[in-house]
Amino acid sequence: MTNRRNVAIVSFVSFVAMGITSSVLGPTLPNIAAALVLPIENAGILRAAQQIGMFGATLAGGYVLNRFSPRSVLIPGLSLMAAGLVLTISTGSLNVALGAMLLIGIGSGLLNLGANVAIVALYESNASAVLAALHTFFGLGLFGGPLIAEQVLRQPENWRMAYLVPAITSVILAVAFALIHMDSPRRAEAASPEPSDARNSIRWLPLLPLILLLFTYNGAGNGIGDWIATHLQLVARAAADSAAQVTSLYGLALTAGRAISIVALSRFGNMRVMAAAVGISIVGAVLILLAGAQIGAVAVGVALVGLGFSPVYPTVIAIAGQQQPENRGAVTGIVAGIASVGGIVVPVIQGWVGAGQSGGMLVTLASALIMAASLFMIHLMSNGEQQTVTAVEGRSGS
Repeated sequence: MTNRRNVAIVSFVSFVAMGITSSVLGPTLPNIAAALVLPIENAGILRAAQQIGMFGATLAGGYVLNRFSPRSVLIPGLSLMAAGLVLTISTGSLNVALGAMLLIGIGSGLLNLGANVAIVALYESNASAVLAALHTFFGLGLFGGPLIAEQVLRQPENWRMAYLVPAITSVILAVAFALIHMDSPRRAEAASPEPSDARNSIRWLPLLPLILLLFTYNGAGNGIGDWIATHLQLVARAAADSAAQVTSLYGLALTAGRAISIVALSRFGNMRVMAAAVGISIVGAVLILLAGAQIGAVAVGVALVGLGFSPVYPTVIAIAGQQQPENRGAVTGIVAGIASVGGIVVPVIQGWVGAGQSGGMLVTLASALIMAASLFMIHLMSNGEQQTVTAVEGRSGS
């Protein structure tokens, strides 16, 4: 792949745009619900539609990336994301809004997949740390989106402006990717002596705990981003702009944590960093529940959840790609695609649990606990594989 630095720079900036796109929904959710005449407890279907689009795009895009250049998904991804954002603010119809969210999800899924695969291919020897850097920029967008929303919500009738910023940025970035040359993996395939049947064989068992971990992370991350502002408005009677500020703490903590994890992952390894991180997220989720109407305590809990969640996505994607490098595109698409269903299901459940009285933050704690169990499964399977390899090497040596 050529133009390594240009690919990295545009990918990083694209993740800022994707983070903004994802995070403006939460603070503006009451505004969108009002424009669509949608009860707030049912507003989780908007995020669900977005995640359905991401699910389909990620699964299909993985197989496309096994044969074609990352540009084949990056340019359409940014273009569809921009189209969905514009359509969202141009309609008062629920069906059209759901279609717009579907487009945003498809675009985000293609962009996320294409950039992850491109960066892992460029920096394979240090994939976890560089992916953490890539997702740090996503965290910047998660932090910036609520701040943009906070500014425009000072005049609530201008809430639609929060969607124009990432839409315009996405169009510019699509043009930038169009000007960058990227090679197709076909060249590597032509030079590889490995039979195509071996390359297409996917080992599912080691992927299952990775999928479960990422499933719950996606759901809990989207859930807290979408519902924490509404939670504060319902439980603590916080003003919309104050609630948006607390929402932005999640993105800020996620960004800071990913910046820290660039060094931590290189120094301490994947499992130690992940164990500490998931533990921090559990503490944060408990604090949010115990805080009640104390906005300051809720803010601390939100920050701890963001910090704890920070290394999860890039580390899981790196582990999956390193497990089966001969089929990286498809494996990345499978893990990220199936796991994205969590982002469809959990925010809807969270709305139902909240029942118009809260943001359903009990779901965040339950998700963090499931993440801990999934991580333990990964640890056990990893130890089992190492023992098998040691036994085989011992027999060969004798």
